[in-house]
Amino acid sequence: MRARNADVQIAMRHTRTILPCIIAIALLLRIGLLYMNVQRHPALFQTAACPLKPGMAAPELPWVSDFGFEIGNIAHAIVCAQQGFASPFGGSTGPTAWVAPGSVMVYCLAFKLFGCFSPGALFFLFGISLVLSAAIIVMVYRLGLLMFSSAGAAIAGAAAFALSLQDVELYFQGYQQDFNLHSFFFVLVFYLCMRYFARTTFVRLLAVSLCAGVALLFVPVLAFAIAAVLAAHTACHRAHPARAAAHVCAAVIVMGCVIGPYVLYQKNRTGTLSFIKSNGAFELYNGNSPESDGYLDDAVFARQHPAVNGQEFLLYSRLGEGAYILSKRELFKRDFDPGRFARTTARRLMYFFFVFRYHAELPGISFWMALRYIGYAVPGVTLVVFALIGRRCFNRQCGCMYAYILGYAFPYLLVAVMYRYSFPVATLTSVLLGALIHAALARGRGMVMCRGR
Repeated sequence: MRARNADVQIAMRHTRTILPCIIAIALLLRIGLLYMNVQRHPALFQTAACPLKPGMAAPELPWVSDFGFEIGNIAHAIVCAQQGFASPFGGSTGPTAWVAPGSVMVYCLAFKLFGCFSPGALFFLFGISLVLSAAIIVMVYRLGLLMFSSAGAAIAGAAAFALSLQDVELYFQGYQQDFNLHSFFFVLVFYLCMRYFARTTFVRLLAVSLCAGVALLFVPVLAFAIAAVLAAHTACHRAHPARAAAHVCAAVIVMGCVIGPYVLYQKNRTGTLSFIKSNGAFELYNGNSPESDGYLDDAVFARQHPAVNGQEFLLYSRLGEGAYILSKRELFKRDFDPGRFARTTARRLMYFFFVFRYHAELPGISFWMALRYIGYAVPGVTLVVFALIGRRCFNRQCGCMYAYILGYAFPYLLVAVMYRYSFPVATLTSVLLGALIHAALARGRGMVMCRGR
């Protein structure tokens, strides 16, 4: 009991002193890299409002800006062209459900306040990201306390995410899309799940369900992660299966009420019914086409993506989004090779968790490139190392975390992988990395890091 009270006092002291210092250092680091970003990409951050290229309205060629790519184009169609959800690749290609609406709405807010593709809108989005980075650090800290009952592990995890390349990198690059919105909702849903699992009250269930519904409008693949963590929790609580099933049904109903209006809206506009976003079959074909190794790089985009390839853009424009995506599904079926699919799935597993694919913007092996190769592999390596040597710390919450992460990764491993798709995973692996770091320090001091739970 005394040890427990001591941990509570340490946690309170960390919350008042050390944690704010970590957040301050993290924000200063990100602001510094954002300053460097402005120096490296002056055209994107110019002081005058960015003029829209004439090609954006051209019917025969695609045009997307580095400012949000398809998301930026759709936000422009809503705010500045008064087309509603439309035209992800430039021109006037009609209604779209190509991307999930959550990030589009954030861009719309920025465009409404500061003008489409304006520097003010870009800095506004970076400002939101800075706030979200701080919020993620706090949630990583709280998860460390919740899962390991250790203030030291919690503070180490917060520091690990503060230096995480997956979050730091977005402030240094000129090609933003989702910023860290996906990472924020990824960790927020899991954090609320852990709070609900600790005490299964209706209020906490409602909070999880509402948050999960909103998160799905940003990251639809979270449906797999949510299903996996609920299944893992139910499996750990076999004493009350009927109550657990009732809670799961209630959560599904609430989430359905949140996402249902948008699904019906896009069905009315596009004429096709899909789960929040429509391009799953397109990415399924891209990631498993005969020319692909499962990774979406610039070469694959140049061959097959309407945002880059003029012929694909014209085909998309002529067929309409629904028929175009259906044609890609048929191509996937026609060219499907089980052996190649198994090989590309294995490659996708490595690309998602361990192997950073070279990016054309940074030629050669520079210091920053070397950091990216190392930093990209840290989350995957942490998962493996914690499973092998963290058995004393492995508890029910850890099992739920692994289920959640693997559930999130599952659709990408079957469809296609891009380097940024796995960035949200770094939020939760920072919690595990903090536990490993504190365990190593505790062992060096002859202390016990994890207590049985």
